Amino acid sequence: SKPDNFTQSDLDDHTASFYDAWKAVFLKNDCGDPEQYHVLKNDTELTVSEGIGYGMMITVHMAGHDADARAYFDGLYRWAVAHPSVLTPHLMDWRQLTCSDDPTDDDNAASDGDIDIAFALLLADAQWGSGGTIDYFAEAQAMITAIMENEVHPATQTVMLGDWCDQDDPLYYNSTRTSDFIMDHFKLFGCVANDPDWNAVVDNCYALMEGMRTDYSPLTGLMPDFIVNVGAAPEPAAPDFLEDANDGAYFYNACRVPWRVGVDLLINGDERAWTTVTAINTWLIGATGGDVSTISNGYGLDGTPIEDELD
Repeated sequence: SKPDNFTQSDLDDHTASFYDAWKAVFLKNDCGDPEQYHVLKNDTELTVSEGIGYGMMITVHMAGHDADARAYFDGLYRWAVAHPSVLTPHLMDWRQLTCSDDPTDDDNAASDGDIDIAFALLLADAQWGSGGTIDYFAEAQAMITAIMENEVHPATQTVMLGDWCDQDDPLYYNSTRTSDFIMDHFKLFGCVANDPDWNAVVDNCYALMEGMRTDYSPLTGLMPDFIVNVGAAPEPAAPDFLEDANDGAYFYNACRVPWRVGVDLLINGDERAWTTVTAINTWLIGATGGDVSTISNGYGLDGTPIEDELD
């Protein structure tokens, strides 16, 4: 439900103001090509595919407010196309140093960025049609196919960390990131591609979350950033599995789970989404006394606060 202490006009104005402020700080086209836009990562000189995906979803949604939204959207997609994964041409290199020809040490793809970019292209087709300089629908179809072939595990039908995971490194090949469980996107992909394997991905993601909640967070419902041993005996990742000491905790990846799963609840009314977000929300309200200002940066799956600074 929407906040009831503001009118719809107020909510629209708040959203537009926040968008304008975000755009002024983070949306850039200062790298020599006026037709390419990128989104800065915080206050760094980095751009990541997550940011490109977020930017594309934001700008297409704001088309009714911003007359230049399509130019920004197309510019962001042109940036993505200009920075492909070295492993999979239809997917995006997940991290770049902006305005530099020097690549970072990561020139492969991350699943969540690609998933959002493909979804945003479908939104653009619905918003503007695909008869312009970019055939949004065709580009989305190509990305959806590439994601299924290179970022979905062929045996477990779960989301892999990226196109760089392979059988030669089973630890990462058989792992997943809970913030990549973007079920509303997957359901749409299945319709667009007429591919029932996307329904299996949805079912398997929900099953993994149910297993985490039952076995590791029965009191909180919290999800770990990463799950390992997918397909065998799934469990939260050990510290420093991929990123930091909190890889098995509810930290800056898993904190997106309520948003991702909540959207599936709002759009599709999936009861599994209701179960997931209600468990987390019920615990969090109790743990904070309903005071959002006391929410920690992260939590152990048992609810122990983590006060580490976020990057």
